[in-house]
Amino acid sequence: MVQPPESILTKHTPEAIDGDTSQAAFDVSVPTMTVFPPKGRNTGAAIVVFPGGGFKIVALTIEGTEI
Repeated sequence: MVQPPESILTKHTPEAIDGDTSQAAFDVSVPTMTVFPPKGRNTGAAIVVFPGGGFKIVALTIEGTEI
């Protein structure tokens, strides 16, 4: 089945902090992972952050982006 292209929606949600809007991606058919290498010396340590909502949406601005 062909999926429609993903869409980004900005709206007020209960999870948004201080009345800010949050963004979510819907209908993601090709998920990606972005690597941000360290600016300094690479020690081999890593942190993995995957936004929540993976069953219906991918939360963009309320889960992980503040790190």
